[in-house]
Amino acid sequence: IVSGLIIIILARGLSSVRSFDKSPVASLGENQLLSCYLNMDQTTSLSRMSVTWTKSGVTGVVSEFKNGGTHFEDQNTQFKGRAALFPAALLTGNASLLLSAVRSEDQGQYTCTISSSSGGGTVSVELRTGAFSAPSFTLSKDSLTAVAEQWFPEPSVTWTDQSGIVLNGNTSLKSNSAGVYSKCSACFNMINNYNALFFITLFWTLTLHSSWPELPWGRLSVSRLPLCAIDSSSHHQPLMGKVGEVSSNLLLMY
Repeated sequence: IVSGLIIIILARGLSSVRSFDKSPVASLGENQLLSCYLNMDQTTSLSRMSVTWTKSGVTGVVSEFKNGGTHFEDQNTQFKGRAALFPAALLTGNASLLLSAVRSEDQGQYTCTISSSSGGGTVSVELRTGAFSAPSFTLSKDSLTAVAEQWFPEPSVTWTDQSGIVLNGNTSLKSNSAGVYSKCSACFNMINNYNALFFITLFWTLTLHSSWPELPWGRLSVSRLPLCAIDSSSHHQPLMGKVGEVSSNLLLMY
């Protein structure tokens, strides 16, 4: 009975390891912080604290701190010069990892393990990677073209009018050696859609959404743009309509 009470008391005194975000989504090429922290009532000595970050399916460690300093001898080459802890923050239990210049192969499950005089434990973080950019628009003689410079996974593109009716358009994709779509071009031919344009004021919407169903935001969308307004009271040709300001904003659609 006494030994059981001692175990319960010790268990209550141990701090738990947690993460503010267990499912972060990182943009390729950007830096990403993987959250990991230990609830502590007071600061601790670095000499009495150890932190280890590992990644499932990868040998060695992502980053390791022990005996008052960072150790690199067991670090996997994938993370050389790209994974960093913050020693000053460790004093208060913050063992978050900064991953620089995120790559597609960085995607996966990471485990943060903390041991200290104030307690310890582990927490897992599932990192997902993606690439996205707002498209730029070009209005030519008879067509409207949108180009997005970076996208991953493969996007799909849809042109719609202000009523949500899908309009005909052509899409071409070009991927680089890393599998990232470096050129996503969508062309909307205004001559072919003449009947849709003639009697209404038209708004085109370019929607690029991920085919990755488990993403928390589901898809990325570019806001509607008043690119070519046609006066329904006149009989001007569509290409003679007033061209609005071309701009775009990236929106998260839940």
